[in-house]
Amino acid sequence: MLLLFSRADAQCSALERAADVGRYDVDVARSTDAAMQSYVARQHDVVVVDTRSDSIIDAESFARSLQLSSEKISRLRPSFKRRSRTVGIN
Repeated sequence: MLLLFSRADAQCSALERAADVGRYDVDVARSTDAAMQSYVARQHDVVVVDTRSDSIIDAESFARSLQLSSEKISRLRPSFKRRSRTVGIN
């Protein structure tokens, strides 16, 4: 699981604790660049992006970048089949 939050707060901590209870590996990134590096390295199955109003993260462009990255990874690994679903992006 990858969490992209611009700052540590109660919501981020709650998600980290819930993931720990569920025995998920969790990576927390504070910037889109760090999140993208983590995603490329580990191809997380779950990505949570903080999109609250005061967030400095451009969630839509980050989601597009993830989608493009997933497509590139799929082409590099022919046996790798991942269903990609991006919600809210046209």
